[in-house]
Amino acid sequence: MRKVKYTLNSGKCLKYELAEWTPEGYVIITPAGNQADRKSAQLLADFYKDKGFDLTVADDTAPETEKEILVGETSRIQREKALKEGMVLSCFEGEKLLITGGHYVTVNSAVQRFIRLCKEEFIPLFSENTDFQSVKPGGYQYVWGDEFEGTEFDLTKWCFEARMGGTEEIKVAYDKDVIKMYDGHATLRAMSYSDPEDPKVKYKVPRSLCTLFTMNYDYGYAEIRAKVPYSTGAWPSFWATTACNISGKRNMQWHGEIDCFEVFGSHFKAIPNIHKWYDQFDYNTVYETGTTQKAHFQYPEYRKPLWEWENIDTINDEWHTYGFEKTETAVNFYIDGKYYGYCDIVNTFDEHEDMSVFQDPIYLIMNNHVFADDSGFRPNLISDVLGRLPSDYHIDWVRLYMKPDKGTIYLDETPGDYPLRKV
Repeated sequence: MRKVKYTLNSGKCLKYELAEWTPEGYVIITPAGNQADRKSAQLLADFYKDKGFDLTVADDTAPETEKEILVGETSRIQREKALKEGMVLSCFEGEKLLITGGHYVTVNSAVQRFIRLCKEEFIPLFSENTDFQSVKPGGYQYVWGDEFEGTEFDLTKWCFEARMGGTEEIKVAYDKDVIKMYDGHATLRAMSYSDPEDPKVKYKVPRSLCTLFTMNYDYGYAEIRAKVPYSTGAWPSFWATTACNISGKRNMQWHGEIDCFEVFGSHFKAIPNIHKWYDQFDYNTVYETGTTQKAHFQYPEYRKPLWEWENIDTINDEWHTYGFEKTETAVNFYIDGKYYGYCDIVNTFDEHEDMSVFQDPIYLIMNNHVFADDSGFRPNLISDVLGRLPSDYHIDWVRLYMKPDKGTIYLDETPGDYPLRKV
């Protein structure tokens, strides 16, 4: 028996079938030597183990049997043409169940989607050509990312850190009511909130979704597909800093910040930027003040690029891509693949000539904050438009591309531990 179903998948309507099926007696087969596909297969095995089925994972050099789940493009299936790399596929090939894609990333997406859409004794069958690309113009190749097809964050990739602090009115948390995954995307939610333990609290916002302890890189192109809230009091962002933890190159005296975009409560502007933050800097060497103190400088307004949307009435319902390219000389900014400006990271924009901090590795950060009445910086106030809460920042995927001969990526797949993460 099969049922035709529809679901929203990151703003797109996905048609699939639910088919009655049991995994009893099946073995999972992956392509020999393909560790990425084997890792995806193990996710499937763990899923069924929780349901009481102990499925073996083997590669396609094992003797063929009738009952097999094929994860990835195994030798069991002979194709005249290779699948397009963006393809995600779940279907039957005779008695065999095939869950695959045209790239190891989309194989993993297919497995994650399969698990997410399973309903008791019914399994999902689907076929979709997604927008995944392994190569970008300029010689960039995919090296890292997350398609957010699962039901919970992969803590070998993501950390929940308070990179933007709260106030008496703003509670910053990593509970699932403000940071979660569903329908093929991640959601960062800012919401009105009454804290039974603290009557001063009015709002709850998510901690930063970031790669502080998991992934740092120095040069490359990072991009997200997202539906971003543009409204009074909203402060969503996609940014990075050089204060890395796993690259071994952290500068403790100062760090650089790169903002792919911030929405400072605007209804139509995405604003990029770069900053210098002096943490333990001896100002006597530059300003002759005779003191050591913290300070902050940002790229001059007259040199800063700016993106302004024309479709103001519909922008809050639209998905777009936001990207930035970090090279040795500049940070270049893109929306929907269109270049619209840069920030120079060679020539200084303050009285300290040294710009070398922008050659250090960075880690990626996403936030959805608000401007409260007691915020230190408040170009406008969320209290003026409380009816706009909750405010959701939806992220379909995050992808990082690098050139094979340029730069280094630093990875640590030790999963973080967040025991207080609440439903």
